[in-house]
Amino acid sequence: MIGVNGDGVQPLDVDPLRLTVLLEQAGWQLIGGRRAIYNRLSPPSDTSGGTRTLVVPLDRGAPEYEELMRKALAKIAGENFDTWRGRLLPRLSVAVTDEYRFRKESDAPSGLIVWREGEALIQAARATLVAGAKALLTKARHFGNKHGQFASRYLDAVLMGQTAPGSYVVTAYAPSETAIPVRQTSEHTIGLPGVDYVQGNEISASIVSALGATVEALDHFRSSQSFSGFDAGVERGVSYELANALVNLTTDAEEANIFVEWHPSGAGLTVSDIDFVFSGRDTPVLQRAATRLVSTEPQPRTVVIGRVHLLTKKDAGLPGVVGVEAVGSAIPKKVRVHLLQASDYHLAVRAHDEDLLVRVVGDLQREGTLNWLYSAHIEEVIGRAEGGSSATAMTGTPVLDFDTEDDAHEI
Repeated sequence: MIGVNGDGVQPLDVDPLRLTVLLEQAGWQLIGGRRAIYNRLSPPSDTSGGTRTLVVPLDRGAPEYEELMRKALAKIAGENFDTWRGRLLPRLSVAVTDEYRFRKESDAPSGLIVWREGEALIQAARATLVAGAKALLTKARHFGNKHGQFASRYLDAVLMGQTAPGSYVVTAYAPSETAIPVRQTSEHTIGLPGVDYVQGNEISASIVSALGATVEALDHFRSSQSFSGFDAGVERGVSYELANALVNLTTDAEEANIFVEWHPSGAGLTVSDIDFVFSGRDTPVLQRAATRLVSTEPQPRTVVIGRVHLLTKKDAGLPGVVGVEAVGSAIPKKVRVHLLQASDYHLAVRAHDEDLLVRVVGDLQREGTLNWLYSAHIEEVIGRAEGGSSATAMTGTPVLDFDTEDDAHEI
């Protein structure tokens, strides 16, 4: 209870109108009251004809306001403690927030999820928020590290809530009225809106726009088998990063959804809550869309010559990812290569088995501690390096011609 179990929210810090809206969203019924004095509500489980009503005081200037609010909060907690802790308390304990609930149906018992699926769900939630935040500053098919510090500052202002009873839900409370600096600054004054900082609700609008465009692109693909909806959706925030986030959300899911609940603001609430629904059938489409978005982004091409030291192919029919360790003093020393064609993966396997060097061309991006070569293809597989230490000490001519009929077959 408030002030007993240390749940922290103080009666004088509670906005009574906000509390009323939250209670109605949780199933309470507004059954009366007096304007500017109090609201009277009945709980969802009330079958007594209104004898268990709750009074929420509205007049902050009244001498008994604090005591009445304390009693109201204690009564709410006593009515349904799970709802109080999971839904109401977080919205009262923090600044005004927009709420995101990332849900994934699991075969595990109620309230549980397979560990790795749970990790993927949290990663999906994080990546969705990051992609939407970046899209507010710039619309791009692929961001890489661009706007990474801005997105990090936004995440620092987001809180994660408890999972909902009976299901596995990752809840994010995203600041609505908090100013997020566009650039790192030590200034006490934050500068100009839209230039030096943005409001949290602007980022929420960007996230919702990008998710809506993605859902529309999926609908368009189902009816036309065309990815043009993803291309067109870039101007509304669709990106490689968002598509990959939704791959994590939908993989092995019978159903998954992202429910967005805008912060309650009484009469000022002009935007409806929205539910974005996905399923496991969307996963391969989103994977192909992600590859398309990153492969058509114009970037300076980078050539890497080295030995294949890693091979991974998660899904049959997809090109796969390989690791290449550059020979000599080349920088970066190691890259992960996101191949476009399955036939290139076939070449990489043969080069790995025979300990040969490959020349691979792609778009170099650094993400975290890894260097990635996107939209890549293997130009040729060449002989071994003499001593394996010098990029200029390679002997022989190409021993595998990637245009041969045999190399064109997928494995």
